[in-house]
Amino acid sequence: MFRPIYIIYCILSLCCAALPLGKLMAQEAGLDFSKTLRVAYAFSGKAGAADIALAELAQTEGWYGRRGNLDKLPLNGNGRLTLADKATGRVLYRTSFSTLFQEWLGTEEATRVSRSFENVFLVPMPQRTATLTVELDALQGKSLASFAHDIDPQDILIKKTKHPAPPHRYLLKSGQPEEKIDVAIVAEGYTAAESEQFYAAAQTAVDAMLAHEPFGKLKDRFNFVAVALPSAESGVSVPKEGAWKQTALGSHFSTFYSDRYLTTPNVPDARKPRRYSLRAHRGAGQYEDLRRRGHLQFLHAHHGGARGIPPSGGARVRA
Repeated sequence: MFRPIYIIYCILSLCCAALPLGKLMAQEAGLDFSKTLRVAYAFSGKAGAADIALAELAQTEGWYGRRGNLDKLPLNGNGRLTLADKATGRVLYRTSFSTLFQEWLGTEEATRVSRSFENVFLVPMPQRTATLTVELDALQGKSLASFAHDIDPQDILIKKTKHPAPPHRYLLKSGQPEEKIDVAIVAEGYTAAESEQFYAAAQTAVDAMLAHEPFGKLKDRFNFVAVALPSAESGVSVPKEGAWKQTALGSHFSTFYSDRYLTTPNVPDARKPRRYSLRAHRGAGQYEDLRRRGHLQFLHAHHGGARGIPPSGGARVRA
């Protein structure tokens, strides 16, 4: 039975180690790295038109994204987030993304139907009131929509979240998370009783990746952790066969009516700590949150190899 494994590359900005201490400290000014701000948006519209609305703000402990070059984009994408100090306008943090919504805008369905897609982003918590701006581009690179709102770190309606870790196992640990590139392999469509099957499949995926360069010669720069997120049912949803499964991430084939295209539209659920809190053991009774989302990349892995997927606001896989 086919079951997807989501491999989440939590790409750290390792270049920050080469920055002079003074410059690094200057970049950290204005941000509270003891907290992460989780921002949920609804992107809606149809071909040629889009709207952005704020859905939810939440807070989790720690910041595990990059700490260097914070005011620069790590990669190009079809959208950008910019966090700037409200009083001075100084850019505190920037990141880029590409979403399933923007991909959908290029489909035939988008010419006749309006739809809404939920997206979640993580940014470091500002120390004082800051303005967060989200920008969306059309597929041709033209500006499609933008939305700006203030973030007050003292806002009592920012939800405070803290949750226990799901079952997990290190497949390769080369060092502490803050010094390595952490890769979280997340189970989808495996029940709790099938966790050993998942760990074996995850190990196969890791071995396949490390069999290729430059991953093989740089394996000591990576940590791989398999997260056995349990599903209520075994397998994956295949709409064209009328098969809908209750799985941890709610993924399914037939995205945009393409039989071989598997995605999970439930991005807020996938990234909420209650469903998806990835933590690595770091001392007696202490856990290090692995949700290091300086920039995320989803891969789909199965027995025999792995396929890369562009950075996204939603997980997607072509099998």
